[in-house]
Amino acid sequence: MAESPEDRTYLAGLIERSPLLPEARLRAHWLGLLPWLEVDERYELAALLVNVEHVIRDSSA
Repeated sequence: MAESPEDRTYLAGLIERSPLLPEARLRAHWLGLLPWLEVDERYELAALLVNVEHVIRDSSA
């Protein structure tokens, strides 16, 4: 099965490594919200976090 924002482990991994959330307190906040997010909100959050990763990666290439 492909990685999906519907998988809590996948989304938690994105949150944990995101440069957009550098502070442990911010990461803990978003990790705490995961059980409450609707599926479409999980996809939106994942898209944002992945996009930031790509922008940073591409700008340093």
